[in-house]
Amino acid sequence: MKAYGLARHCFFGEYSAKIALRFDDAESASLALPALKQDFNDPVSDACGRRVEPRGWFQPSEVPDLLYVWCADDDLLAVVDRLVAFGAVREKILSLAHSIDSGEPFDVDVPIVDDPRQGDLFVVNNQIQGE
Repeated sequence: MKAYGLARHCFFGEYSAKIALRFDDAESASLALPALKQDFNDPVSDACGRRVEPRGWFQPSEVPDLLYVWCADDDLLAVVDRLVAFGAVREKILSLAHSIDSGEPFDVDVPIVDDPRQGDLFVVNNQIQGE
């Protein structure tokens, strides 16, 4: 699934980044979510210095065509590596060339790991049937 991405730099406390991927629709975002799953271990610091436990990628109900993650340290490096593996340009993701607030816009093509719209085909009475 093709998505448009943008990272927001968080320089308060320890450096972290919020990365959002916008898809054509909520269903596309939902189908792309399993390919982005990974273990998150590094807490991030909010603007008041409070530690926030990692949550991983999620799909906000108020903006359902979006996938979002807030991460730092090794988790952030792993997210960037995964996005690069899906076709994003590494230098754009966390770039400061556009702004100190956000990276450069980037495109990514997240593979669909398990598309429920694609059932197994089987033959019944010499007719191909979908599951």
